[in-house]
Amino acid sequence: MLPVAVVLVTGVGRLIEHVPRSSRYLVTRPRLHALLDSGSPLTVLRAPVGFGKTTLVVQWIAEQERSTQVVGWVRVRPGTDDAIAFWTDTLAVLADAGLRTRRWLPNNAQELAAAVERVIASSDVPVLLVLDRFENIDVPNLDQAILDVLRHTSQLRLIASGHSHRHFPAHSYLDIDATVIEPRDLLFTSDETAQLMDTIGVELPRSCVERIHASSGGWPEPLRAFALVARQTTAEADLASAAQKIATDYLRRRLLSEPDSADRVEFALATSVPDEFSLEVAQLLTDDPAANAQLDWLTEQGLLLVEGCGPSRTYRWPAAARQALLAELQRRDRGRVDELHARLGRWYLAVAQQPGPALEHAVQSRNWLLVVKVIDAFWRELLFAHPDQLFAALAAAPLDVVSTSGRALALRDDRIRVPDDRLLSLAALPASPDQVADVASSDGVADLLDTGYTVLAALRRRGLFERAQTYGDRLLDVAVHARTLRPADVAVQYPAIQLGVGLTRMAADDIKGALEPLRLAHEFAADHTYTASNAAAKLALAHAFLGEPHDAARWLERHDSAPLAETWLAPRTRLPAVAARWLMAIDRLDRDEAARIHREWPEVERTDELWGYYHYIHAQYALNAGMASGMLDEFDRARSAFRSWLGPGAAAVAMLDAAEVDLLLALGRGNLARAVLSGPCAEHPLLRVARARLALLAGHSTAALRLASDSSWDRKATERHRLDMQLIRAIAAYRCGDLSSATAALCRAIDMMRATGSLRALVTVPREDLLALAVHLPMSGEFLAQPAVLAQRELFPPRIALIILTEREQRVLEKLAAGLTTRQAANSLVVSVNTVKTQQASLYRKLGTNSRADAIARAQQLGLISAVHQPDDVTRARAGH
Repeated sequence: MLPVAVVLVTGVGRLIEHVPRSSRYLVTRPRLHALLDSGSPLTVLRAPVGFGKTTLVVQWIAEQERSTQVVGWVRVRPGTDDAIAFWTDTLAVLADAGLRTRRWLPNNAQELAAAVERVIASSDVPVLLVLDRFENIDVPNLDQAILDVLRHTSQLRLIASGHSHRHFPAHSYLDIDATVIEPRDLLFTSDETAQLMDTIGVELPRSCVERIHASSGGWPEPLRAFALVARQTTAEADLASAAQKIATDYLRRRLLSEPDSADRVEFALATSVPDEFSLEVAQLLTDDPAANAQLDWLTEQGLLLVEGCGPSRTYRWPAAARQALLAELQRRDRGRVDELHARLGRWYLAVAQQPGPALEHAVQSRNWLLVVKVIDAFWRELLFAHPDQLFAALAAAPLDVVSTSGRALALRDDRIRVPDDRLLSLAALPASPDQVADVASSDGVADLLDTGYTVLAALRRRGLFERAQTYGDRLLDVAVHARTLRPADVAVQYPAIQLGVGLTRMAADDIKGALEPLRLAHEFAADHTYTASNAAAKLALAHAFLGEPHDAARWLERHDSAPLAETWLAPRTRLPAVAARWLMAIDRLDRDEAARIHREWPEVERTDELWGYYHYIHAQYALNAGMASGMLDEFDRARSAFRSWLGPGAAAVAMLDAAEVDLLLALGRGNLARAVLSGPCAEHPLLRVARARLALLAGHSTAALRLASDSSWDRKATERHRLDMQLIRAIAAYRCGDLSSATAALCRAIDMMRATGSLRALVTVPREDLLALAVHLPMSGEFLAQPAVLAQRELFPPRIALIILTEREQRVLEKLAAGLTTRQAANSLVVSVNTVKTQQASLYRKLGTNSRADAIARAQQLGLISAVHQPDDVTRARAGH
């Protein structure tokens, strides 16, 4: 059968008819026209039937401005197997276009090809030749002969359109500037889908159009059919039904159009199970030795979408088509669907080594033993790269099956946080040195360390910090021995265990103890790994918090020199490093840098175990920026969001308390600060600074000096807080008239600032007193005169009124707040009415009120009444204490 010649001529004054007919419902597609406008000598359009290849080229040619270009269109009909006929017809097309030709005898295809080349070369104007439906050519190497003509004819531009990968393969035109338009390019975008609906006259909400587009996958032919049906109804239920019917009918027409198509249908049904698949996966699912031929046929018929070429080629069904096939497969045999998912899960587990798809198909198959097997094999990758899938799998799997794996059970507890005794039964580790050595030298030590790592994380996330520390120390003992006895077996686990122990100690209020395991985690982890980067970031934060900026900067440099790939995990791994920079900028009074980090600071995830550090640093920034009041509200939300992590031994408890006291003092709320300081963390080293500061600002200089001079506290303190305390000590001693002690303390503070570069402590004490004392220590002038210090306002008021009630006044106040009359209060306290009245008068005087109601309200504002009597704003300030 010969080709059919169609010619369209522009710019020479005549138009030859029989151009391919287009639908009246056309969509303007400038993004595709831009590809055709590129002017490449060769353009290959390769896509299934119904993707609008011909329509696209006709539209593009019709929209071209008049030019001197000659356009010839050759449509190849099915079964064309004669090269002589093809070249002869091409010459006829060129002759009809007005090019100078002569009669050629059709005896030799090579001579005819040469004739075509000469005719085009002799043309006075450029020639565009369109070869439409070239897949119908059944002549070996004809495409290579056409490319040869193209190479030797500068006047020629060629557009070849078809859906077969047999013609114009990419490797055949590597020396030619080419534009390739593939199926994914021709799929409708959501905007084009909306434009199609408008053109056809379908009025639908944009959200509905988006759903239609997602369902069709942008597949042009069924999408047009659906749009035509949608003109008759806008009911969403009817539209959904129509979309499914069109997809099913389309598949049935294409799949069942030939006799003996049962094998093809079975092939299609089986391959609809995965989202996308390769030839290897198709063979796995179908056991069909002719899988390659089946894929070629389905692709050429416009049923399957294909991307890539060669071994990397992948296939997928459009969403609506896949839905129809899956529905049919489930109708025929639900058990087969499960079995195919299980087959895929096992293949991704053992062959492809891809944990995400392996777990997804294992869950879809409802083969829970396979689910646990995947988790056991890839728990680390799943935990870090596929946390949502892991959560869903652990939530769906029966507990008795999950319990067959220690790692899976520990991960279940960590992800889902359903407390039970099963996890704790996994926490048993050898206690005696002989037992540790035996376990560390055993074949199963790597599995034990893997399980132990997840158990340690689960204990932390339960808020069991004391138990986590004990367990982490014992786990580390096993890891250290194993590294000596079986180094190759635990090369991965050893740095991970060190990292886990370091994180545990940071979260459990042992920041100094965290330094060594974090350092070893970095040392023994390979560069550019999660463990190395994470350890360096946490070390930077730890040293910044301890007031050791030079060490923090060193670890920041190491963290920056080995960046992680940009995965979902990278921002979270970087967060401790960003927090370290933030705290260092705050301590240097670098307002611009601190403000920049604050603007870019993300919302802390509820699974981030260093959240307490981040909120503490945020509070310090709020103090510098004058935003103390708003930060108190933020603390309320944090305590609620992270409630389960505020167990005994949690570093966050003392950090939040210390930061809250600072915020309250900045607002002048001394009594509320005092209420926080009387809570369970009263003796924590962090709160000792706040206690001394409150005493100083309340005018109790002797008490402040006593607290600041406590040598036992000094040994436990961080360098940051030791600096703050030195300045409190200097001002308290100065107020007490001890100038020698005051200047000695100020001198030590100056030395610490010179060593660390930290200036913030200078704005935490009353400036008037500091300037008066500095007169006696000239070396302090260079620090006090620095622009950053002068630009920063004092963080705390120079004086805070602190109302202190006697024990009897406090008891009377509580009785009055409970609603008792004076006589009832006297009876309850077993004192006279006059005694209660005397205490009541003293209360009014201290509170500055003259009525019971005002006194109770004022006491509530100051936090002098227990939480049960207090309104929300006061309850908030003391919540959790």
